[in-house]
Amino acid sequence: MVLGEAVTATVLRRSEGKLGRAASACMQGERRSFEDVHFCDQTSGLVGVFDGHLGDEAAAFCAERLPLYLAKAETASEWQEAFKACDAELRERLRTDAGTTATVVRVRESCSQDKDGLELLVGSCGDCRAVLWQKESNTLLATRDHRPSDAEERQRIEAAGGEVTKDDPPRVDGLLSCSRALGSFELKEQELRPEDQKVSCLPDCYKWHAARGDWLILACDGIWDVASNNQVVERVCRRAGKDLGQRVEAMLQLCSSSLDNLTLVAIELGAVEPKEDTVMMNAGDFLTARREEVRAQYNSFAMRFGYRIEKDIQEQVALVKTEPNPPQRRFPAWPLPSSQPRENASSTSKAADASKDHTSPSETSTVMENQKSWASTPPTSEVDAERTIDDTSEGFDFRSIVAWFGCCGMRKAQRW
Repeated sequence: MVLGEAVTATVLRRSEGKLGRAASACMQGERRSFEDVHFCDQTSGLVGVFDGHLGDEAAAFCAERLPLYLAKAETASEWQEAFKACDAELRERLRTDAGTTATVVRVRESCSQDKDGLELLVGSCGDCRAVLWQKESNTLLATRDHRPSDAEERQRIEAAGGEVTKDDPPRVDGLLSCSRALGSFELKEQELRPEDQKVSCLPDCYKWHAARGDWLILACDGIWDVASNNQVVERVCRRAGKDLGQRVEAMLQLCSSSLDNLTLVAIELGAVEPKEDTVMMNAGDFLTARREEVRAQYNSFAMRFGYRIEKDIQEQVALVKTEPNPPQRRFPAWPLPSSQPRENASSTSKAADASKDHTSPSETSTVMENQKSWASTPPTSEVDAERTIDDTSEGFDFRSIVAWFGCCGMRKAQRW
């Protein structure tokens, strides 16, 4: 499962536009393959991180297809239906047991009179986490990781005939350490509604309010396994002196002890004049990699982003541009989904129209009441979600999302 030696090469992207100033970085780490995908669309204001398992296929698929279902989704229930529809299309088209967690955020100007006000719509399924630092009040808001050991998740898993094993960490049927994901169909039954599955594709939905100068962080669980919300905000958002991209890349190096893939996106919110994206490859410790298997993984990782790593005649690193492999856009020929998410609801949901009337009490606390509107709860303790820092701490443009793909492995706040 792990190489025993980290692949420390990184890919760093910078962009500016509707979202604000953004930087993202990826590292394969000790995993035998890279299975994360992310995008940051400065035209539509949409950003997402996907953490695949059993391969990168589901993560790559959902990173391309889910934004299309979300393009006209406004309400919390429409966002949930978009996730369901993407899950159903994944089952129909790919017929794979691969799966992916997903956290997606849309940033737009607030409807209030505050000219600097922003509204963030968040959908989170699994354990990729979004964190919002509200700078003026020094407050953190964060999505909730979906773990099989959580009481409400365990209740759904067991009601569907599943088991939460006593592994470290606990797993669904001894297989998956997160309890919500798109794909993972070996843990889903055709006759059950998506929200009733052992591994549900239903996201928690949140509506957060922000201002220009606040910070949004999205990252896969490889980051959160070794760093707290506070630590990431402190090192990436609050520290001055270094370029944002350098701070993001440095955070990945600090997290390189994780046994998982690493992806981190940081955005200083507030629209700025658009600039062309820049991409930089860092070969990491390629020259000192001890085993041929590890050196091969350096190049496998680099080629996903259009680079090849070589030694020159002076035994120094040479980065050679090449065609990305696999291609950045992997599912281009399929027609766009319907603009109405509910029309694309999962074929596994036999009672989709009645789903609001059958939401269990445990689901209601995670999903919004009646699944009609964004719900909100105030920040609570650091133990719950590390939401409060105690120390220093329109239109959819598919082409611009494609340019951001990094093709790939496997807490509470205000909710929609």
